[in-house]
Amino acid sequence: MQVPIPKASLIERSFDRIDYFDCFMHRTTKASDISLEDCIHHFFYDYPAWIKALFRLRITMSKLFGKKKERDTIDDFFHPKIDLAKGDKVSFFSVEDRCDNEVLLRACDSHLDACISFHKSYSKGSCELSISTTIHFNNWSGRLYFFFIKPFHKLIVIALLKRFINSI
Repeated sequence: MQVPIPKASLIERSFDRIDYFDCFMHRTTKASDISLEDCIHHFFYDYPAWIKALFRLRITMSKLFGKKKERDTIDDFFHPKIDLAKGDKVSFFSVEDRCDNEVLLRACDSHLDACISFHKSYSKGSCELSISTTIHFNNWSGRLYFFFIKPFHKLIVIALLKRFINSI
């Protein structure tokens, strides 16, 4: 379900100006403690075929328009090394910050900068896991790019969040 970004979360301070944001949350009583590391690993590995196809199309289109460097490959998306220390890489994101209940990832490009937060909290015997995204557009091409990406972004985040929750 779509919800507001968690109060006092790291992602609230991600940019001086946020041009787009969303947050999707799922509440579960299946596990007493959800590991953010497990969630992030689940998000960046073993994508369903339809998501892999969308990422392949995105990479191809980005290269055609000069938005991605030749070193960016499918492996950056599907087989990333996942280290969650501040400054380490997760796929094409960098670990910007982290605390006990949140990991903040950032990706910067010429057209837009994006942050993704994996946040967990506990309420009334259940665990709430939320995935938030903030975007800062650097120029008009960032707005144009995200106009086409936005519907797929939402579908992917919702699908991967549900998939993770169902796996625990």
